[in-house]
Amino acid sequence: MKTSFRALLACFAMANLFILPATAQPAKESPQPGAAPKPGVVILATGGTIVSSTRSATDMANYSGPLAGVDSLLKAVPQIHSYANVRAEQIVNVGSNVITSENILNLAKRVNAVLADPDVAGVVVTHGTDTMEETAYFLSLATRSSKPIVVTGSMRPATSLSADGPVNLLDAVMVAADPGSRDRGVMVVMNDRISAARYVTKMNTLNVDAMGSVEQGYLGAVAGERVIYYYEPARAKGELYFDVSGVTKLPRVELVYRYQGQEMQLVRDAVNEGAQGVVIGFTGNGNASPDHEALIREFGGKGIPIVRGSRVVSGIVTPKVSGSMAAGALTAAKARILLMLALTRTKDIRQISDFFAQQ
Repeated sequence: MKTSFRALLACFAMANLFILPATAQPAKESPQPGAAPKPGVVILATGGTIVSSTRSATDMANYSGPLAGVDSLLKAVPQIHSYANVRAEQIVNVGSNVITSENILNLAKRVNAVLADPDVAGVVVTHGTDTMEETAYFLSLATRSSKPIVVTGSMRPATSLSADGPVNLLDAVMVAADPGSRDRGVMVVMNDRISAARYVTKMNTLNVDAMGSVEQGYLGAVAGERVIYYYEPARAKGELYFDVSGVTKLPRVELVYRYQGQEMQLVRDAVNEGAQGVVIGFTGNGNASPDHEALIREFGGKGIPIVRGSRVVSGIVTPKVSGSMAAGALTAAKARILLMLALTRTKDIRQISDFFAQQ
């Protein structure tokens, strides 16, 4: 079924996403006698390119049109109802370049609440790709369930030629509904590939094959109507969980990238203006200058955690500067997410260092 309409799906979506009423509800199919009930999947929509529009179908880069609502998104891809009983909620409707800490905190709480429903088999989060990896990793740390949480989006607007959003949404629903997706943590599904939230990163600014895991590889793939996993269910080593049910505001953590001739005042300003922690994306293996090392020790003595990350897209940052903690295999952006959540539990630098040592 999926293989027969896959090439036409984007064209169908382009014609329907922005003309159908936002209040329309998808028709419910009556189950056939004796047929097994379809799994329940809840789509939590946050906006992004997947619901964006352009003035021209050939403009795939400079778009800023209105974002369609989640009901229109469902109408654009009616095939998802063949794989699951789907319902949807609009959490926010913005580009991921303006997603806030408050947004992802509320999203995590809603994901936990939805997954507590015994009739729900999995959750799909639609999201812009700019900060998709940050939200996906946040959810992997702030949710706890054996049920799959799948994050997806698109690189091309809904009204562009060969829009990838409809197929990505279909794939994500298939993955969320598949029994083999349990106990695999949060996953990102884009361009037929299934990635672990902890390791996925955006590696291209425009290409539809933008999301990937450089060293750790993919968990599986969507091939036609099949969800294929390369490994048995497993969780990443050193997996952590932070209960955010009682958290009303996330601590402020700043991310600063190292460059030649950098003045220390930039990092000092971040702390002076209220940051409770700082991640520095250093060059190479978190290589700090003598001035940075002195600053790290100074702030460490004041109880302000400084995490050494890297500007490099892959590799491991090893511990080597006294008073700091290393990001390990996490990107600098994800190290910021972990530090932010760690500070909701403790201000003890040694304990926070233990969290990072597991990465």
